[in-house]
Formats: sequence, structure tokens, C-alpha cells
Amino acid sequence: MLRVKKTLAGRVKSFTLVELLVVIVIIGIVSTMVVVSFNQSRVRARDNKRISDANLIASALGQYYTGSLRSYPLPGVAGDSTKFSSAIISSGSPWFMTALNSYLAPVPSEPDAKYAYYYAYRNDGKKAAVIVLGLEGGTSKCNINATDALPDPVAEFIKTKAACYYVSI
Repeated sequence: MLRVKKTLAGRVKSFTLVELLVVIVIIGIVSTMVVVSFNQSRVRARDNKRISDANLIASALGQYYTGSLRSYPLPGVAGDSTKFSSAIISSGSPWFMTALNSYLAPVPSEPDAKYAYYYAYRNDGKKAAVIVLGLEGGTSKCNINATDALPDPVAEFIKTKAACYYVSI
């Protein structure tokens, strides 16, 4: 048998409407904080993956350099050997994917052009760098600073495009 406690006035004890609304508001605030924190974690994870991918590509380029007569991969187009060029690392650059295929398969690429990976190189194949255009989480992990002495491929690249992070090889 279910017993219900009654107050002195004879009414059943229960929560007031105000108490219930306060609890609902508190739950809403807490859930909003959780969602915001979760989204920030996802942004940090994507940025860390971009930096990790850039380091992986740089490592594969280093292996390529060691295994191919001390030269970084070139697109096969002859150019002034003292000049620098760059190419986006994507499925649209098959010569780059083919060159690194035996060192890193599949070669990571960024689907969002705003955060794309670039391969900057000197046309004689003697200097190179991997560059990430941007990071979603802001500039806290960026290592390109206009006042720093940057490696040649990076310095030439940032004359034409803004960039955030690089790995010199």
C-alpha cells in the first residue's frame, strides 16, 4: 500500500513550479557547457591531426630525399633551379602522391582548402618544406612568424599566401 505524506495543512508534499524551472535551467546551462567543450575538443583534435600529418609528410619526404640521390620530388617541369615553387598536397597532385607512395601510403590530404597542406620546394630539389595554411583553433600552435628567420621555401611561400605552420626538411 502506497503511503503519501501530508503536511499539517493536509496537502501532499511536492515541488513547486519555480523549483522545477530552476532545475531545468541548471540542466540547460550544464548541457550547453558540455557541448561547447566538446566542440572545442574536436577543433583541437583536427588541428593536432593537421600538424601530425605535416610531420608525417615531412618524414616521408626526408626518406625520399635519402633514397633518391639527395633530391626532393619535383613535378617534372624544368624551372630555374634558384627559384622556389609550391604545390598543394591533394589527390590533384598525382606526381607528389606517386613519389611518396612507397614511403607513406596513403599520403594525407586536407579536404578543406582553407587548411590545405602545401609542398614548397626549390626547383633543383635541394630544399623543401611542408606548409599548413591555417589551423581552426587560432594561432596558438602556429610557428610561422614574420620576424623569425624562416627556411627559404617557407619565406618564399608566405610572400604569396598566408600560412600558419611549417615543417622544414
